[in-house]
Amino acid sequence: MSDRRRAAKFFGTNSCNPIFALIIRLLGNPIKRRRQLWHRSLRYNNTQGAWVTAALKLPFLAFNRSETKGTALRRPGSSDSCEQHRRSTVSVPTVFIVGAEKGGTGKTTTSRVLLDYLASKNVLARAFDTEHPSGSLQRFHPEVTRVVDLTETSDQMVVFDTLATTETKVTLLDLRAGTLMSTLELLETIGFLDGVQSGSVNCTLFHVLGANAASMAEIESIKPYLGAVDYVAVRNRINNATFFANEKGLVGAMKGIEDRPTIDLPNLKEMAFEAVEAAGASFRDFAADKDADGKPAGNSYVLRGIVKAWLSGCTSELDRIGVLGRIAIDERRKARR
Repeated sequence: MSDRRRAAKFFGTNSCNPIFALIIRLLGNPIKRRRQLWHRSLRYNNTQGAWVTAALKLPFLAFNRSETKGTALRRPGSSDSCEQHRRSTVSVPTVFIVGAEKGGTGKTTTSRVLLDYLASKNVLARAFDTEHPSGSLQRFHPEVTRVVDLTETSDQMVVFDTLATTETKVTLLDLRAGTLMSTLELLETIGFLDGVQSGSVNCTLFHVLGANAASMAEIESIKPYLGAVDYVAVRNRINNATFFANEKGLVGAMKGIEDRPTIDLPNLKEMAFEAVEAAGASFRDFAADKDADGKPAGNSYVLRGIVKAWLSGCTSELDRIGVLGRIAIDERRKARR
């Protein structure tokens, strides 16, 4: 279209005044320019799924597509939209608690298996060993484990005050024998269980059972807390424990929580277990023929194969109950190990 016709169309006249044509030539087509600015003022933000303003900064056009039904439009920068952005970018911390009242059930072995499992899935995790002051978990996973005393307020702060601030969002608590109930009471007192119910933190309790009636009785004591935390019953056969005699007792103890999963950690041959203990390495590193420093260890080929096959069985059990589904997806980062 010629400049004169553009001028005539814009000014609503049939005139082809050359002065108007000159204005159009110098300024461009105002209608076309205005339309370009309008479209340029809006761009679609794929991350937030919302229309946001750019060139013209039109706040009344900013809204979340999922909230357009029956809700008011929100200005970008308002407290509501900022809170929504924060929630979409901040991960939910996950806490795995491994414990039992009874000793000798294989709690630390279960914690070691969980840490090896998370590392194999490229999930960064930190661990707290409550076997104060020595700590046995720290011996096998020194890089990610710290020994704490949960009876001390200062150590409670080390664990729970850092859940939202640490970059490592997966925390494992390895409880010493006889402290499971007191730890659950502590979590209730400090409001941690309220946070779990509100969705600000995920928590799963791995209850390591022994092959006796005392362990079955523990389940009954734990039930009042299971409205807040996820529960996994662990039958650890690492010590050749046989659960068949108490199978009926377990079924009775699980009454009312039958939907909660149960896992069986297979038995590891005694010679292989002792070799890993002597090496002071994780099960995963031992199977990969690495020492505690990550250097070639020269471990027995046969024993490494036994440990690797056993660890594969443990991994299958953890996959079966969906352990990774209990962890925020964006925390599955490249492991530093």
